[in-house]
Amino acid sequence: MAYFSSLVITAHSARDLHNTEWMGKMDPYCKIICGSQIARTNTHRNAHKSPVWNQRCSIRYSGEPTIRFEVWDADTFTHDDFIGSVNMTLGPLLSSNPPRFQGELALVRDQGTGAGMIFVSVEAQAGAPPAPAPSAPSAPPAYNPAS
Repeated sequence: MAYFSSLVITAHSARDLHNTEWMGKMDPYCKIICGSQIARTNTHRNAHKSPVWNQRCSIRYSGEPTIRFEVWDADTFTHDDFIGSVNMTLGPLLSSNPPRFQGELALVRDQGTGAGMIFVSVEAQAGAPPAPAPSAPSAPPAYNPAS
């Protein structure tokens, strides 16, 4: 069985995003969450419903079952607005040969309504499995003066 030590993730773009602005255009960015690790794309200013990021990150893989993609609208004077998210299950990716996915995923809002699509690439990078824990040292041989 292959051991994967990292995931290389690219957030390419999004389309048909849920509009969170009353006036003006949205400034979307994407958060990529895997376990306790969080990566973030740059904000695409005035991209509105069709941002293009084409940003790549590499994160350490420690057996997490999913990657979460969240798309947010950056706001200057208020809290950023949640647009939508999707959880990608890693099992099918890790068992494919090569361990790679590229495609669109459907974003949903908290209420389960559609929020647009995000285009991503994810590739698992092979690495050496962690070294086993060292065993306790054995006791030195007993002294035998008769020998």
